[in-house]
Amino acid sequence: MMKTTKTLLMVYAAFACLLQTSCSSTKTVKKPERPWQKVTQSVYAEGAGYAFGIRFVIRIWGVEKSTPLTLQILNRAKAEIQRVAKMADATYARSEVSRINQVAFKESVTVSPELYAILNTCEQMYQFSDHKFDVTYVPYGVDGKNQLNTVTEWDKIPNSTAKSMRLFGSKNMLLDQNPMRVRLYNRRLKVNLKGMIRGYAIESALKVLANEKGLTGYAVIAEGLVGAAGTALQEPALLCIEHSSALGSCAERVVPNSTVGPFLLGASASLERRGDLFNPKDSWTYRSGGVVIAGKRGEWVQFAMTITSVMDDGQLKTFFTRAMNPLLTGIYFNSITGQEILGTLEPLAKVATDDVVVPSNASALPSPH
Repeated sequence: MMKTTKTLLMVYAAFACLLQTSCSSTKTVKKPERPWQKVTQSVYAEGAGYAFGIRFVIRIWGVEKSTPLTLQILNRAKAEIQRVAKMADATYARSEVSRINQVAFKESVTVSPELYAILNTCEQMYQFSDHKFDVTYVPYGVDGKNQLNTVTEWDKIPNSTAKSMRLFGSKNMLLDQNPMRVRLYNRRLKVNLKGMIRGYAIESALKVLANEKGLTGYAVIAEGLVGAAGTALQEPALLCIEHSSALGSCAERVVPNSTVGPFLLGASASLERRGDLFNPKDSWTYRSGGVVIAGKRGEWVQFAMTITSVMDDGQLKTFFTRAMNPLLTGIYFNSITGQEILGTLEPLAKVATDDVVVPSNASALPSPH
């Protein structure tokens, strides 16, 4: 009897072991890899250059390093950025935008038809994008805190003036069509046209890269503005953006996490926050230099309003040609003193711009210019 019981127990144990082995060997369903965690190839070629007073880097994936073809592709993209920069850099310090940023919070500033047309288009984009597209910005202080006054000056605007001028820029910037004038109702608000043109230059370079065959990814990384845009997942509709404090991460991630205000999480954020990847379940917006990339909750980001939807080469050339030709504008001014110089053909002495070049090892938030 004892022997029979022992035999039964052994059989039962063997059966249980067999059952356990069978269960453990059952094929498990592997969870699908999350797209935003997908890692792409890390081999890339890059070339660096300078434009707009800042350093930019162009990276391309899917090519061999140091070949004549690779260098040609990089040089074509760099030449596109420098082409736009050459059109803008020489004139911005004397342009209407500088005058607006200096005195428009004190009094209305008359603008040229070219600049008014650009600002008018920006205003339409501002309304169309549910106030996400904005040609204005607010400088950040040394401590990285936004310096925009919390109390708006909207109440100081006379009702008659408010009715005759269109609202723009969250009640801080107004356009008047007749005559063409701009007025800022917050002394810290600035028109960020130069930042938009920098974004335009980067996007133009991306279009050059998009036409190159054989690339599996590309990015333009610039210090102090947009950061990078490319095709980390080989899908042209998806943009890859990275912060200037984390250059080189474009190949490993699709899009960073949500933004703080108009900027990505900066160096002041914790490493845990900065390391987050984009969560498609969160709604988010990224804005810098007039560029808006907006995503809807639960959907992948395939919608972008970019600077080329606001202005083209013809508008840029017309505006900057007018800005540096006193026979067309009738007005020049010294951006240091703000003094107007009427009808002069003499070139002004070199004047200071509002550029701030942030070293690549700086930990401060990038300038929005």
